[in-house]
Amino acid sequence: MADTKSAETSSILPQDPDEAARLMIRITDELSALLQREADAVAMQDIMALTLCGNEKEKAADIYARAAKELQDRIPQFKGRIGTDLLNRLEDAQITLGEVSRANLETLNKYHKA
Repeated sequence: MADTKSAETSSILPQDPDEAARLMIRITDELSALLQREADAVAMQDIMALTLCGNEKEKAADIYARAAKELQDRIPQFKGRIGTDLLNRLEDAQITLGEVSRANLETLNKYHKA
């Protein structure tokens, strides 16, 4: 039990602001890709792939949520220290995640209604 608690409170993102932004982009992109795979599995009615995606999605979403909270908590430390290109890539990744999440939710809702 103590291991889980320490894992939850340990830092996910590197101390370097640029490296932290790069990792946050990667985590966000991986979650987006996983949500897309899940939607594809639903569309193909592949229950095995859907089950696997669900398990992976839970872990990826937890990592994403913890990293996003950490990034938010560290914003004062990062101000003016992250390059504009990285900020733009991070924003684009967040927008894509939002779009994929909404589409995924619609797909899952259709699946559950069927």
